[in-house]
Amino acid sequence: LQAAILIEKLAIYDEEKIARQAVADRYAAGLADIVDVPQMVAGATSAWAQYTLWLKGDRKRIVGELAEQGVPTQVYYPRPLHTQSAYKPYPVAPGGLPVSEHLAATVLSIPMHPYLDRETQDRIIAAVRRAVKS
Repeated sequence: LQAAILIEKLAIYDEEKIARQAVADRYAAGLADIVDVPQMVAGATSAWAQYTLWLKGDRKRIVGELAEQGVPTQVYYPRPLHTQSAYKPYPVAPGGLPVSEHLAATVLSIPMHPYLDRETQDRIIAAVRRAVKS
């Protein structure tokens, strides 16, 4: 069943990738002045499975405020890999991995899919702006 669904999704893959890029571009235009948005290396592309913001404020508070405004959020990687039991046997650089630890504590993903209409995106952008500024 999954294969049948994915075969059909492959037929629209290019269109969905273009639509996801348009959503990412609108998010970047609406949010780059208040949070760090994803940056792509020149010539690279993304399938934009997630759209993750790097917050400077209190993530827990921002998540709560966004939930109150009806905007779902997700923290996909709340713990860096090197802190998980499966990776305990592997060496870690002296001093740990402070960048990984910092990012795990400060990033947040907002809704991302190719069918986000402009009105919904505008509402999400406005909600993020309100939550970050408060």
